[in-house]
Amino acid sequence: MIEFRLKQILDEKRLSIGDLVELTKQYDATGKGVHRNTVSKLINGNSKGIQFDTLDLFCKALDIDFVDDLIRHERDSPQ
Repeated sequence: MIEFRLKQILDEKRLSIGDLVELTKQYDATGKGVHRNTVSKLINGNSKGIQFDTLDLFCKALDIDFVDDLIRHERDSPQ
């Protein structure tokens, strides 16, 4: 199972979704950042995937050096 830890990291850093959106704008060459709906979908588990550009912006905005701090893989136990 893949666990996306964005909510936990935001909580640890005492940041809101709005804070993250604003931070990603600072690191995006277009200045658009990651849209609030995208962040919400990822936090709530309603997303089918994530773009590498989005991961890159999250890592920069949250000062994360390793993607595995953001995404964890847990093996399913055999049936």
